[in-house]
Amino acid sequence: MKKRLGWLSLISGIAAAVCCCMMAGCSSVSKYNAVLYDSCSDWINEDFLQENMVRGIYYENPDYVEGVSDRSEQYYYCEDGPKNLTYVITDEDTFSSVFKEGTIEADLDTQTVYLYIFGDTYLRSYTLKKIKTEDDTLYLYIAKQKGSSGNVFIEIYRRCMAVVMDNSGITNVEFVMP
Repeated sequence: MKKRLGWLSLISGIAAAVCCCMMAGCSSVSKYNAVLYDSCSDWINEDFLQENMVRGIYYENPDYVEGVSDRSEQYYYCEDGPKNLTYVITDEDTFSSVFKEGTIEADLDTQTVYLYIFGDTYLRSYTLKKIKTEDDTLYLYIAKQKGSSGNVFIEIYRRCMAVVMDNSGITNVEFVMP
């Protein structure tokens, strides 16, 4: 009987330790009540997207007219923009200039929205794995969700992701991508 209780205590202790370790890994995300919107390009105002292009992407030419313009002018390649863009959104005016109405919810009195625009070839979802603050910088660690049939890649496209989380007071942010 004592031997059985010893094993039961040992197994219970190991299970408790595993649970604590698992909870510690996600505590930084839950601590800030953070939510990742990993593919929100359709939620962003076209004017904002036109003003904030990233390099390495083919963009639709707004001056192209079907049947009038040369077909080679339908798209243009951005080769002089930044590799990625990060925005810290803390006020209603900026928020409404970036996002279309009714697409994303954030109480900017208590929350901050971090927007990241970059070129991507990955179609699957991303997850927010960890949040870390160090030297007045907020690090948002993003991970790819892998599927059972392997990774799916396509030609590079513009991807936007947003993280809505409790105010941290930090305006310097880095998205740490795989």
